[in-house]
Amino acid sequence: MLLCAIPSAEEIKQTLFNLGSDKSPGSDGMSALFYKHYWEIISQDLIEAVSSFFIRGHILTEINCTFITLIPKSDKAAKANPTSAATILDCLASYQSWSGQKINYSKSGVIFRKNTTGQTTANMCHLLNLKKVSPTTKHLGLPLELNRAKSSSFQGLIVKIQTRVAGWKTKLLSQATRTTLISNVTASIPTYTMSSLLLPKIICKKIDSTLCGFWWGASLGKNRMCLKSWKSICQLKSYGGLGLCRTLDTNHALISKLGWSLAAEVDKAWVSLLKSKYRKGVPFMQVIPSQNCSWLWKGILKSRPFLRKWLCTKIGNGQHMAIWDSPWIPTLDNFIPPAPTNIHPSIHRVADLIIPDTFQWDRGKIFILFDPLTSFKILNIHLSPTSQLDKLCWVPNTNGIHSVKSAYLTDQKERFTTTGPLAKSDWNALWKAKISPHHKNLLWKLAWDILPTKATLAAHIPSIDTTCHLCNAQVETALHIFTQCPITQSIWLTSPWPIHPNRLPFTSISDWVAFILNPGQRLNLQLQEA
Repeated sequence: MLLCAIPSAEEIKQTLFNLGSDKSPGSDGMSALFYKHYWEIISQDLIEAVSSFFIRGHILTEINCTFITLIPKSDKAAKANPTSAATILDCLASYQSWSGQKINYSKSGVIFRKNTTGQTTANMCHLLNLKKVSPTTKHLGLPLELNRAKSSSFQGLIVKIQTRVAGWKTKLLSQATRTTLISNVTASIPTYTMSSLLLPKIICKKIDSTLCGFWWGASLGKNRMCLKSWKSICQLKSYGGLGLCRTLDTNHALISKLGWSLAAEVDKAWVSLLKSKYRKGVPFMQVIPSQNCSWLWKGILKSRPFLRKWLCTKIGNGQHMAIWDSPWIPTLDNFIPPAPTNIHPSIHRVADLIIPDTFQWDRGKIFILFDPLTSFKILNIHLSPTSQLDKLCWVPNTNGIHSVKSAYLTDQKERFTTTGPLAKSDWNALWKAKISPHHKNLLWKLAWDILPTKATLAAHIPSIDTTCHLCNAQVETALHIFTQCPITQSIWLTSPWPIHPNRLPFTSISDWVAFILNPGQRLNLQLQEA
């Protein structure tokens, strides 16, 4: 194979920065991290040395030198002896002196493998002045080690929620109170874990099942009939739900926050750690997961398909943005322009579409490369002379910064399309009404027609008698109980609202609820139509 061209300075730099920072050093003892860190100082000498090889075909023997060391295999990864224990203690002491942080040995422990003998375990614990802890021990609520059956590692979350719910079941609580407890207490129990790890789906379903049963009033060993699905209950209030969230949906939104931090390279210690361990110079969106990567990393990578739909780059200088592969046009559906059949080899970065030193688009190139619609969308992108770096932005938020709330609403927006039996304005009027939460809950159930009337129960238990207990004449439906029953009508006539329900053309109980929420509007509408 013939070399067609001498590598450019940019190609040499890119090759160096693609090397792992912690890889084996050369004969001078310097790892790739040294050359990356001091690139501004040594770049010229290094580029000249590499270019010289491609020009003259000669390279110093010392540069191409490789050390090969054979390390004999050992049955044990480490020796459990006093010397090894002393080495560990010295490392901990050095850390304390460097960081100024003192280790609390009373809250620390050591984990041993299953095949470690009892005598060895006792000796090491004595030498290290640490107690033995189980691999399943939790630190800050997270297990130190996950089992192969991941669901068993998170059973503690279910037990904690079930214990809390069991204590509440001994009290007589209304559904409005249960809604508040679920929203403010039980739903927050797994939040810390879900902010770090992607929970197995079976764990999320068990948590939702526990909360759903509690909301409907199920007791230990006794189930209750659920007249409305948990999925529909977990809707926004303005779309006919109670404002609760399903566990899996919340988990996805929280994990997407981690994915965003890695994609945007937020300045955080854990981002730098995962970047050096798993990315190896590859952009987050292009990382190929390895088989032995951690459960944490696998969960974060699963957020990429969702993030890819809503991440777009705000163009600064365009030096690192590929025209045909990177998202950079915010008004296009997927933010990436359609590639032509013949791509010009010299135009592959967004910077190639910008007139140098002017911060203006090259209109000639743009209209040649793109169709008219895409061209105008590109020209509408403002180039700021003060912004030199390309910046990744989260499109759903106007400030371009990811938030868990916006991620949840964006991910679930396909579910938030219909408002059910009431209009969005009626739902908002219900939740803003100056009435007790118990009355709001009653009106909400009336609107969805999920009160346990005889007609509703008969749809699930056909043997039930559907005759109204009050009048013993008609079928007991919610509309009949509140508007059509003669006894109910007499009550309405003696109320502060002297209403004749039979004179109002209500065809469903939801119409009746809408009338209660906006009586003036409904009455004016009827008068105008008459």
